Amino acid sequence: MSEIHNEVRVIKRIFQNKRDIVIFDVGACNFHDSLYFREHFPFAQIYAFEPDRINLQNFSSKASDSHIHILPIALSDNDDSVIFYPSVSYTGNEHRASGSILKPKTRPGTSEGVHHESLIFDLQGYPVQTVRIDTFCNLNEIAHIDFLHMDVQGAESKVLKGLGAVRPTFVFAETCEFDTYESDTTSESFEQLIYDLGYEPVKRFRDDTLYKLKTYECDFSTHTWLPKI
Repeated sequence: MSEIHNEVRVIKRIFQNKRDIVIFDVGACNFHDSLYFREHFPFAQIYAFEPDRINLQNFSSKASDSHIHILPIALSDNDDSVIFYPSVSYTGNEHRASGSILKPKTRPGTSEGVHHESLIFDLQGYPVQTVRIDTFCNLNEIAHIDFLHMDVQGAESKVLKGLGAVRPTFVFAETCEFDTYESDTTSESFEQLIYDLGYEPVKRFRDDTLYKLKTYECDFSTHTWLPKI
């Protein structure tokens, strides 16, 4: 289930007719969300980060044709290279939606994910380039990020630790998969980290949370939100 329609409603309401909107789609997967952003914000600068080779091969061309910046890298807390562990099979999915720079927890003696039946990982993985957000923004002369959409399968804390002095106005993060991968991140530690960075929750969905800068004044009423799609 997706909350992309609610994200679009937030951007439209808060930024209205602003033309230089900057959106980061981190963990773009099949680029569905990037394309949805493009449909609603034709003048936005959209940066889609996706390290999975197969997803890039199968899905990136349409996004590229829509003038979305395709970055075949992973965002993290270091400018480095790490092993990326793709998900290679999940019943009912055409795309590989659960790969991560964190090693997945698997059932003993198998490559099947602990918490998701039929979710199979490549435990050998392959190296991918990682970059910090502040490094990327500095290299590409990006002065601000209006909306940071993150779905990086448990590695959300690593992305946030790479912000440096950069502060996106809004952060939308998947907050349900910390136990699926090998890390010391918990829901509680993630909440403390993002709070310490200056954010507060606006809305909690089933699998995700929308945060805003605490210093950014805006009002959200109940009619802001629509049912899941």
